[in-house]
Amino acid sequence: MLTKEQKEEVEYVRDCVLAKFPLLGITMSQLKTIADDAIGTAATDGTKITYSPKFFSELSDDEKTFTYAHELLHIAFDH
Repeated sequence: MLTKEQKEEVEYVRDCVLAKFPLLGITMSQLKTIADDAIGTAATDGTKITYSPKFFSELSDDEKTFTYAHELLHIAFDH
């Protein structure tokens, strides 16, 4: 479960992704996001995005947006 701060950060990143890539909104609309430092960076299984809060804390807002969008594109293109 995400902490309050993690939820706020994820919402901010999702808003940034939606502003830059509005067509990803459909893919993102039903997607869960999970915080887990065990994975190292970020990943998806096609139904959720899992990310490392430690890894994200070292990224700029643009890098977080890119990383989240990158994972969304794996889902959108069924990779």
